[in-house]
Amino acid sequence: MEILRQEHPNPQWERAAWRNLNGEWEFDFDFGKSAREKKLFQKGALSKKINVPFCPESELSGIGYKDFIAAVCYRKVIKLTDDELKNNILLHFGAVDFESFIYINGEQAGHHIGGYSSFAVDITKFVKSGENEIFVIAEDDVRGHMQPAGKQSEQFASYGCFYTRTTGIWQTVWLEFIPKSYIKNAKYYPNIDNSSITIMGSVCGKGEITAKASFEGKETGSATAKTSNGIFTLTINLSELHLWELGCGRLYDLELSFADDSVKSYFGMRKFGIGKDKQGLPRLMLNNEPYFQRGLLDQGYWSDGGLTPTTDEAMIFDISEMKRLGFNMLRKHIKVEPLRWYYHCDRLGLIVWQDFVSGGTPMKSWYVTYLANALLPILFLVSAMSTGMASVLLAGVFKHPEEFNRVGVFKKFHFCFPCIEMLLVASLMFITVTNSTAGYESVMALLAGKYAVAFWVLFVIVGLVGPTILETWMLFFSPK
Repeated sequence: MEILRQEHPNPQWERAAWRNLNGEWEFDFDFGKSAREKKLFQKGALSKKINVPFCPESELSGIGYKDFIAAVCYRKVIKLTDDELKNNILLHFGAVDFESFIYINGEQAGHHIGGYSSFAVDITKFVKSGENEIFVIAEDDVRGHMQPAGKQSEQFASYGCFYTRTTGIWQTVWLEFIPKSYIKNAKYYPNIDNSSITIMGSVCGKGEITAKASFEGKETGSATAKTSNGIFTLTINLSELHLWELGCGRLYDLELSFADDSVKSYFGMRKFGIGKDKQGLPRLMLNNEPYFQRGLLDQGYWSDGGLTPTTDEAMIFDISEMKRLGFNMLRKHIKVEPLRWYYHCDRLGLIVWQDFVSGGTPMKSWYVTYLANALLPILFLVSAMSTGMASVLLAGVFKHPEEFNRVGVFKKFHFCFPCIEMLLVASLMFITVTNSTAGYESVMALLAGKYAVAFWVLFVIVGLVGPTILETWMLFFSPK
């Protein structure tokens, strides 16, 4: 079985002592969600094989089961040496959908809820020299509407922007060996105005922590600070300032050292904000200069891997191609990607808009479709007028007809209403994004001046009354 995704999963927090656990694992379905009751984690081998980190619904997993799966089980036996046992040992999971139970040598070592978030389990006290068994039970219920599902379809087949489900492990699994005194975490706060970066974080233990920054192999500054109650703050004054810019992600390398622990990381010197351009109009600002975002809605689904990118090279190709086509921003659509995806966006100079993962109860037509058609564009317009976020306008009017149509023949008619709104808003956007103060004032006159009443009445009629009348007719008079 070919082992894919062997690269380090977190380029912004990389230690030398780690082990990738991707590849062949034992596997079984648990359609009755009874694995925990049966204590399968104490009963040895499972009957199937799976290629981790690909979910059982995907072809690359070697299973390719497309129907609904209530729960799954994984088992893998690993060997640990006496030298490795001198460290703390963390078992990392990039993502497991949805609720996971982690067992080491028959004992529960961890429990995690959340299908899109990374987590780690400290397995130090559960392991021994020689062979050790890792057993994972993952339970999932997309149709229960009580968990974030994102783009996973609650129907058997894919439809609209909802695709084949993901159950169980779908990102890299790996071991990390860390000293008894170690760096827990760190956050970076770049300041381009004074060419410095402030680092705040926490450690386990006492002592001094040192941070060294470099750019393309040349050291650009360092700083040392004493920890206090496990917390530290330090600032590096950089000898050279290289700005992160659109299409050119100039990244600094960073090395953090504390006691026997060392972590390799990176950061970019950039500044986002809202300010006024030369004509006094509010604009989005990058590094104190106005800029315009040209973005795509990035689905992040792979034909053979599902939610999981096939290879690192495949991710790089996707991002590079979107950059080549002239885009400088990607909106990640109701999905959280593996950390390496964000690293490549940082490295290649693309901005990321990150969605929350949607889920929960089913959408209700009244307040998701009809009311939103009238109110959301209004809110986006007001926001755009006050902040210059003209590129945001279209987000409030693009609708999926499949969300609110009961009879297929009426899809094209139902779609007309948001399309009309889109034309109205697009015309306003065209005026807003011009560098003309007169154009800006004209827009404000339309929204709040002598034509305001007529404009908002038309907007409400198109966005709310139209779809309501059509839906009422379909509900009571259309053929069932």
